[in-house]
Amino acid sequence: MTSVTFQTNRTEAAAAAVYVADTLDGPFLPVEGADLDLERLSITLGQSIDEARFTLSYGESVRRRSSTAYELVTAQDLVDRFVRVDFEGRRWYGVFVDDSRDRHGSYGLGATIAGTQVVTALGLEHLLRTVVVTSSYVRGSTEFQIGRGLVFNGDENGATFGNLSAGLPPVTILSPMFEASRDRGTPWSARNAIEYLLTRFPPRDGTGAPVGTWRLSADADSVIGWMEQTVPTDGRTVFDLVEAFVDRRRGLSWHVEFDEASGVVELRPVSLLAQPVNLPGVGTIPSNVSPVAVDFEGAADVNAEVRLTQLTRFDRVVVRGARKTTTCTLPLSTSGVPGVTVEEGGALVEDWTANEQSRYLEAASNEPGYDDLLFVDQRIRNGEARTSESVARVFRRFRLNPNWHGRIRDDDGSGSEYFVSPPHDDDGNPVAEWGPDLTLSPEPLWTEGLRFEPRLRLVDRADYSADRIETGAWFVDVPETAAFDFRPPLVVCRSTYSADEFPPAIGFVVNPVEHRYLAGEELDVFAGSVGSAEARGWNLSVDVLEKAPAIDLVVNGKPQHFFARTTFDPALAASFDPEDDPAENGGLQWSEDTRVTLTLEQDSHLVHVEDVVERSLGEPRRDKVIRRPDLRRDYVVPRTVVAVESGQLVHTESGGYVRDDLPRARALAKAAAAWYGVDRAALTLGIGRIDASLSLGQLVTTIGTPGSESERTVNATVHRIVFDFAADTTVIETSFGELDFE
Repeated sequence: MTSVTFQTNRTEAAAAAVYVADTLDGPFLPVEGADLDLERLSITLGQSIDEARFTLSYGESVRRRSSTAYELVTAQDLVDRFVRVDFEGRRWYGVFVDDSRDRHGSYGLGATIAGTQVVTALGLEHLLRTVVVTSSYVRGSTEFQIGRGLVFNGDENGATFGNLSAGLPPVTILSPMFEASRDRGTPWSARNAIEYLLTRFPPRDGTGAPVGTWRLSADADSVIGWMEQTVPTDGRTVFDLVEAFVDRRRGLSWHVEFDEASGVVELRPVSLLAQPVNLPGVGTIPSNVSPVAVDFEGAADVNAEVRLTQLTRFDRVVVRGARKTTTCTLPLSTSGVPGVTVEEGGALVEDWTANEQSRYLEAASNEPGYDDLLFVDQRIRNGEARTSESVARVFRRFRLNPNWHGRIRDDDGSGSEYFVSPPHDDDGNPVAEWGPDLTLSPEPLWTEGLRFEPRLRLVDRADYSADRIETGAWFVDVPETAAFDFRPPLVVCRSTYSADEFPPAIGFVVNPVEHRYLAGEELDVFAGSVGSAEARGWNLSVDVLEKAPAIDLVVNGKPQHFFARTTFDPALAASFDPEDDPAENGGLQWSEDTRVTLTLEQDSHLVHVEDVVERSLGEPRRDKVIRRPDLRRDYVVPRTVVAVESGQLVHTESGGYVRDDLPRARALAKAAAAWYGVDRAALTLGIGRIDASLSLGQLVTTIGTPGSESERTVNATVHRIVFDFAADTTVIETSFGELDFE
């Protein structure tokens, strides 16, 4: 760490030499025949643009600095020309963008108008705002260009994947580019992406030639090489994209420096942090490489304002992820089915009334003129009545039982019971199996707050059988570059229906030699039982309700009562086509023949709390809540049916977490606690002269004489310096990135 000590005050005012060039590669020369004076220069890190203000007096009677006589000085055409300023051992480069002339009038008829010309120049980083990305360079078998900006590490549909070409293209300009094949790409780091932007989309002149050679600094990899982000590019400026990658919310910023001898414009990323911070799943933000201690006690013309705020200090960090989920196989229960009653905790129960069921059976039989209709017309009218909105729930809508105890057995109704929301030990590991000796209690279960997700938290093409969830082997055969497609809910049906073969009882009869199982969507494809030539003309699909813990099991191809073989009583029903009798044509009974594998969104979130500071009684506690919906805990209950293969059920035996981001949440909370537990101050340093002792990007660790009472902790980075040559003052401002852990 270096130190800067401000000592004796300087009495003479500083001067700046100003040079102008038509192109960035020069030559930079003084303005001929006029004095161009620098009044004010403001330089800044990222987000904002450097800005300089110059003045020039013009007219017939102007006395220049190099002369004692008054002479004719004309205004200058400077817009779009480049400027260099030399002062106090520093150089600054910019481009003129604005010209304002304050005319004073002439001294006689036909005389030259006199006045003051005020011109504004912006830093060279302004040129990056003039470049809009509307194309992309892609590498397949050859390099080609397409007419739209692609998404770094993803696509327009929100999928995230690496799409950086693994090899350099066979061209003269060696830079990263996009990979045409999704399966062969690797992730873009922030360094890769900015390299690509500066090489492929530099500022250009009227002939299309690059304005300067734009490069990243040599140490850029250590600052931003770790970070992989998904950033869309189409229609955005290069300046905006650099800001997206070198993000202040990640404790980073940047500025540019120009080397006139080589013609290289160097983009320099800098860290705003005093200590490195590890962001789990993202990377480690390095600390600033230029720390400096400032001592100004010996200089009377230096004034410091230190603002130590408690708004960036918190006592607890709470990381709050997405709502936890449980994937399990639930029975469809009824109070008339032995084994698991509604009161004892049957999971899914009928969500229609006895009156609605009676109206479904009666159909149109009570309508005026019904008895005068032909039998075929009666059947048509009854079919219409049974699909009306007033009876839409009957034999179709199933809802979580409000008295459900939150436990389920194996799909045949036997074996151990398991919590759908299992208790955990102190390390966050689930204690899944329920028994009388269990001392821990599960999380409270408020069924009205639960919801079913429209897709299972089970990935397509993955194998969840046996103990593959517990061992993590389920993921082995899933292509890492594939955008995950989650499976729909799984309706599992016992395809045979003879009451003689299968006496009424809760659960499936486990006998894989005699009994066949099918997914609901396959009921119309396969025969009703092993060796049978009969094929059903209907199938089952599931619709998940958005605003209630309920589902619709929809019969497709037949009336809905084909899902109520023993409940639908033909003796009570109005006339119908004999082919629509579920008892004779392959109907199923929901409580005996069907199970549904669903993902249940719980009413609690993944949460981890990390203490930063302990507060005493009566002291207000401040919590920093970090919302990270990308952090998940997706649990699968043991013995969940995950597939049907060759007519048999496929279970996961031990269950477990298919995704558990609790360790990431814990590490993230610890990283945030380390950040929010450090004192930081914003420093404004006013100096009564032009002083270039401090530079952009330096981290001011302390101010004051080391070891004395005047020493104060700052831990903030110089992000803005204003040199006021008219007033002969310098103002230095520091700030720190408010890390966005979200």
